[in-house]
Order: sequence, then C-alpha cells, then structure tokens
Amino acid sequence: MLSTFESKRFCQLSIELTAGVLTIALNRPDKKNAIGVEMTLEIESLLNLIQHDERIKVLLLRGLGGNFSTGMDMKDFFDHSDRTPVELAKARQATNHWRSRQLRLLNQPIICAVEGYCLGGAFPMLECATWVIASDNAIFGLPEINFGFVPGGPIAKSVGIAMTRRGASYASLTGRRFNSEQAQKWGLVSQVCAPHECIALAQQAAHEMVAQFEKKSNLEQQRFTQ
Repeated sequence: MLSTFESKRFCQLSIELTAGVLTIALNRPDKKNAIGVEMTLEIESLLNLIQHDERIKVLLLRGLGGNFSTGMDMKDFFDHSDRTPVELAKARQATNHWRSRQLRLLNQPIICAVEGYCLGGAFPMLECATWVIASDNAIFGLPEINFGFVPGGPIAKSVGIAMTRRGASYASLTGRRFNSEQAQKWGLVSQVCAPHECIALAQQAAHEMVAQFEKKSNLEQQRFTQ
C-alpha cells in the first residue's frame, strides 16, 4: 500500500484536502515563510507522496501569516549556517529536486494565492502554476543581486519561463521590488485582487477546476458505456 501524506507529520507545512483540492500552506510565519532546511525537505517529501494520489485533483499553494514566501532562508542555507555539511547537501539536493523536477512533473495543476512578500526562491512555485492570483498589496522581487550574485539556475530558469524577457532582466539585474500590477504585466501573475479576496478567489478557482475535471470524466464514462 502506498504511503499517503496523512501518514506523515509536517511541521512547517499546513495541509488540508477538501473536495479534491489540496491546500498546502507554508507555515513559518515568524520568518515570513522563508524556505529553510526543514521546510525544503518537507516540500520534497510531500510532493513525492501526492504525485499519484488520485483523490487530489488540484493543488493550492499559499503562505500563512499574510506572506507567500520571502524565498530561501539564506542564513539557514548559507550565511553562518550551523548545519553540518551533510545536512546542507541533502537540503540543497532536495531543493533542486522539487524546484527543477517535482513541481513540473506533478499530475495535478497548481494554483498560487500570493499575499505579502513573494521573493526569489519562491518564484519556481509561480512558474509551475496554472493560475496565480495575487493581492494588490503583494510585493515581488529578485533580491539576489543585492547580495552580490544573480538568481541561481533553477530560479533564473523559472523567471525566464514565467516572465517577459525585459521584465526578467530588470528584476534580476536591479534587485528592485515590484507590485502585483507590474507582475501581471510581466506575465508572472494571472489576476490581481483586493487582499481580503485573494484566498477565497483561489479556492473558488480550484474547486471550479475540480468540477470541470469531474464533468469531463463523467462525459468520457458516458461515451464508453454507450
């Protein structure tokens, strides 16, 4: 019997399955949902468990505490990290795995609900999403250049896929933050809404998508039985 996500305890991800929609909430609000070692390992583990779960039709990604994610936790991964080399190597491998392969190969479509900060290492989630809904007070950015380097390979690839060429160049090479309206113009965001509507609209879109899948499945079954 295949393991299910219910059989595993997650500390930095909040998970809820409702009527075919699996909501995955990054749950590190005190750090604005920065992706540290524990969270990245949990993301890889969870995506592995849900890939072939037929109960899950759509994924909804969000962050708790009013922020989507400030990207990778630089202190935990790089600067003055107190992790062992083995721990860091495992975490970096997991990060590359879910950013470069797992998200792209998932059987389920993804909807992202973006509130507050969405920076750097969180961009691969948006790139792999079918639909990105952002509150009009969301803040986007690729701050890597401010620390002396450009966005890493997987992030640069995601930016190149999801954003216009000039938008990607501007964001990557200036490190300046930009708002939801600009993110929509550059192709990163599908829909901009009021802050109090963001999660509800994402949930509505996810359940509408599930309903369309069920309708298609029913029609196919009717054709098969005729």
